[in-house]
Amino acid sequence: MYLWDEPLPSEINNKDRRPGAVFTHINNEDKFFPIWLKHYSQYFEAKDIYVLAHNSNEEFEDYLLEGVKNKKFNMIPVHNLSWFNTTWLCQNVSMFQWLLLQSYKTVTYTDVDELIFTDPESKWKSYKDYYENFEHDTAVVKGYHIVSDPFRDPPIDLNKKITEQRTRYLYDPFLDKPLITSKHVQYNNGMHTTRNLSGPLENSLILFHLHYIDFDLIYKKDSLRTIENWCSEEIKAGFSIQNLPGDINAKKATFLAAFLKGRAIPEKYIGVL
Repeated sequence: MYLWDEPLPSEINNKDRRPGAVFTHINNEDKFFPIWLKHYSQYFEAKDIYVLAHNSNEEFEDYLLEGVKNKKFNMIPVHNLSWFNTTWLCQNVSMFQWLLLQSYKTVTYTDVDELIFTDPESKWKSYKDYYENFEHDTAVVKGYHIVSDPFRDPPIDLNKKITEQRTRYLYDPFLDKPLITSKHVQYNNGMHTTRNLSGPLENSLILFHLHYIDFDLIYKKDSLRTIENWCSEEIKAGFSIQNLPGDINAKKATFLAAFLKGRAIPEKYIGVL
């Protein structure tokens, strides 16, 4: 399912637009959102950081409102009764990306557990340097899971560097996603591909995915969601089913398989996040 038969226009004079914006789409992400915000605040001013907040509970909404009050980011509430509805989320992201392109030369979208940075050995000083010199319609990041042993690794401390606590990562071409754009895109579900644009795979743009950093953290997080409030079409289609509450042993097996397939994180990435 797609939003439009033809892309919406976004031909605004560059001199009237700021260099870049970043945004995410979240639902009660009290663990990952502070990490996401800290990471992208290195590269974007607070006024250029946007959050689409989906059905937050009262506690997390208060946290977000406090952040807005302290001018750390901008927040836009969005509503859908389902925990997950990938088509609806994809529509929100595609439309909001178009809206931001009326004010920005580039737009970066990531899920809240996806952190982009430039390879320290590349020509780019930082991700800010990259997007300020962006020359494509879109570009594809190179994606890796940071993986953990569900049986042996100690609990993750989210206040410390993740790459100093986890030693392995796993390349996944499914995470090679077109997440930075300078033209309007019509994303397909999951934002893994677009309908209307293509761009190069940028080996200098690295994405670390945090879903596998700590089994207990993720299992508890997933267990707070109920299947009754899940979009039934999502389950039928197999979208985002890794986030469903489920059998603990099956989930541990998934974590362990990812860990065993992984390899050592290169020294140059240690301490990046």
